[in-house]
Amino acid sequence: MNKITMTALSIGIIGVGNPLRKDDGIGIVLLHHMKNAAKLNPDSLSFIDGGTGGMNVLHVCNKFDVIVFLDAVDFKANPGETRFFSIDNIKSNKQVSSVSTHHEDLFQIIRIGQKIGECPNKVFVFGVQPADIGFGEGLTEQINGKIEDIILSMKKYILKVIEEYNN
Repeated sequence: MNKITMTALSIGIIGVGNPLRKDDGIGIVLLHHMKNAAKLNPDSLSFIDGGTGGMNVLHVCNKFDVIVFLDAVDFKANPGETRFFSIDNIKSNKQVSSVSTHHEDLFQIIRIGQKIGECPNKVFVFGVQPADIGFGEGLTEQINGKIEDIILSMKKYILKVIEEYNN
């Protein structure tokens, strides 16, 4: 299950967040882990560091058939818990809101992109509940202590996406 296979569809894995805001940087950390896991087959996925790019993320979205964002998301759970959801599962920004320091709300940017044809309809988010997004470098101990479980969960969901859209 850890092997990443070739896909006929173009799948973009986009890590977002600010590494200078503690756990808000989890998306970038996970992106690097996923990128390293895919080194056996580097053509299977595209990896993008979306940083805190806000609307600039839209410029890369239109290159893919499917997108998976990796981000810190406040879904009112215990720090380190993960959720995987499609953008269609989010009815309002108040139900699940990004707690990262992006210039604009990530989910709003995705919706705008879909309306103007700059973002595919198949958009997913792998979210990690942060413990602290205050200023500071590095992940908190709470998140670091669960990083292996978070990575395994992320890989499981991304492999599901690859399998689902590869058939």
